[in-house]
Amino acid sequence: VPGGGVDPGETKIEAIKRETLEETGINISKADIEKIDGALSGQSEKVLRETGEKVLVEMKFYNYKITLTEIADSVTLLHEDDFIEAEWFKIDELKSLNLSPPTATTLQKLGYL
Repeated sequence: VPGGGVDPGETKIEAIKRETLEETGINISKADIEKIDGALSGQSEKVLRETGEKVLVEMKFYNYKITLTEIADSVTLLHEDDFIEAEWFKIDELKSLNLSPPTATTLQKLGYL
Protein backbone atom coordinates (compact mmCIF):
# COMPACT_ATOMS: atom_id res chain seq x y z
CA VAL A 1 0.00 0.00 0.00
CA PRO A 2 1.65 3.25 -1.05
CA GLY A 3 1.87 6.06 1.45
CA GLY A 4 4.07 8.65 3.02
CA GLY A 5 4.26 12.07 4.48
CA VAL A 6 2.58 15.27 3.45
CA ASP A 7 5.12 17.84 2.28
CA PRO A 8 4.91 21.46 3.52
CA GLY A 9 2.23 23.35 1.57
CA GLU A 10 0.78 20.12 0.14
CA THR A 11 -2.78 18.87 0.69
CA LYS A 12 -3.45 15.26 1.68
CA ILE A 13 -4.93 14.63 -1.80
CA GLU A 14 -1.83 16.09 -3.48
CA ALA A 15 0.32 13.90 -1.21
CA ILE A 16 -1.53 10.66 -2.05
CA LYS A 17 -1.25 11.44 -5.78
CA ARG A 18 2.48 12.15 -5.46
CA GLU A 19 3.26 9.19 -3.20
CA THR A 20 1.29 6.76 -5.39
CA LEU A 21 3.14 7.95 -8.50
CA GLU A 22 6.54 7.89 -6.75
CA GLU A 23 6.11 4.43 -5.22
CA THR A 24 4.10 2.52 -7.83
CA GLY A 25 4.35 4.53 -11.06
CA ILE A 26 0.55 4.87 -11.15
CA ASN A 27 -0.83 8.28 -12.06
CA ILE A 28 -4.09 8.61 -10.09
CA SER A 29 -4.88 12.17 -11.18
CA LYS A 30 -8.01 10.92 -13.03
CA ALA A 31 -8.95 8.28 -10.43
CA ASP A 32 -11.83 8.48 -7.98
CA ILE A 33 -10.28 9.28 -4.57
CA GLU A 34 -12.53 8.64 -1.57
CA LYS A 35 -11.47 9.34 2.02
CA ILE A 36 -12.05 6.45 4.42
CA ASP A 37 -13.40 7.64 7.78
CA GLY A 38 -11.24 7.29 10.86
CA ALA A 39 -7.51 7.92 11.04
CA LEU A 40 -5.28 5.11 12.34
CA SER A 41 -1.96 5.43 14.13
CA GLY A 42 1.14 3.36 14.63
CA GLN A 43 4.87 3.30 15.26
CA SER A 44 7.70 2.20 13.02
CA GLU A 45 11.46 2.20 13.26
CA LYS A 46 12.95 4.09 10.31
CA VAL A 47 16.46 4.81 9.13
CA LEU A 48 16.99 8.41 8.06
CA ARG A 49 18.40 8.56 4.54
CA GLU A 50 20.54 11.61 5.20
CA THR A 51 22.31 10.40 8.36
CA GLY A 52 21.65 6.66 8.68
CA GLU A 53 20.25 7.33 12.15
CA LYS A 54 17.55 4.96 13.45
CA VAL A 55 14.47 6.71 14.81
CA LEU A 56 11.09 5.63 16.15
CA VAL A 57 8.38 7.37 14.16
CA GLU A 58 4.86 7.98 15.48
CA MET A 59 2.52 7.97 12.49
CA LYS A 60 -1.07 8.90 11.81
CA PHE A 61 -2.63 7.24 8.75
CA TYR A 62 -5.29 8.91 6.64
CA ASN A 63 -6.62 6.28 4.29
CA TYR A 64 -8.17 6.69 0.89
CA LYS A 65 -9.83 4.29 -1.50
CA ILE A 66 -8.56 4.85 -5.04
CA THR A 67 -10.71 3.59 -7.91
CA LEU A 68 -8.80 3.58 -11.19
CA THR A 69 -10.46 4.09 -14.56
CA GLU A 70 -8.46 1.13 -15.96
CA ILE A 71 -8.65 -2.53 -14.98
CA ALA A 72 -5.72 -3.75 -12.87
CA ASP A 73 -4.31 -6.07 -15.55
CA SER A 74 -3.74 -3.07 -17.84
CA VAL A 75 -1.91 -0.97 -15.21
CA THR A 76 1.84 -1.49 -15.04
CA LEU A 77 3.24 -1.41 -11.51
CA LEU A 78 6.71 -0.11 -10.77
CA HIS A 79 8.49 -0.56 -7.48
CA GLU A 80 10.12 2.75 -6.82
CA ASP A 81 11.14 4.81 -3.80
CA ASP A 82 10.49 2.69 -0.65
CA PHE A 83 8.83 -0.23 -2.45
CA ILE A 84 10.75 -3.45 -2.96
CA GLU A 85 7.94 -5.16 -4.83
CA ALA A 86 4.58 -4.07 -6.25
CA GLU A 87 1.89 -6.55 -7.20
CA TRP A 88 -1.88 -6.75 -7.77
CA PHE A 89 -3.96 -9.21 -5.74
CA LYS A 90 -7.48 -10.45 -6.18
CA ILE A 91 -9.77 -9.59 -3.28
CA ASP A 92 -10.11 -13.25 -2.25
CA GLU A 93 -6.28 -13.50 -2.02
CA LEU A 94 -6.00 -10.71 0.57
CA LYS A 95 -6.81 -13.01 3.51
CA SER A 96 -3.68 -15.06 2.85
CA LEU A 97 -1.30 -12.07 2.88
CA ASN A 98 0.83 -10.89 5.79
CA LEU A 99 -0.68 -7.41 6.13
CA SER A 100 0.29 -4.66 8.53
CA PRO A 101 -2.34 -4.04 11.23
CA PRO A 102 -3.37 -0.64 9.76
CA THR A 103 -3.73 -2.15 6.28
CA ALA A 104 -5.79 -5.07 7.60
CA THR A 105 -8.05 -2.68 9.56
CA THR A 106 -8.60 -0.53 6.47
CA LEU A 107 -9.38 -3.53 4.26
CA GLN A 108 -11.83 -4.78 6.90
CA LYS A 109 -13.57 -1.38 6.91
CA LEU A 110 -13.92 -1.66 3.13
CA GLY A 111 -15.36 -5.17 3.44
CA TYR A 112 -12.45 -6.83 1.62
CA LEU A 113 -11.37 -8.97 4.61
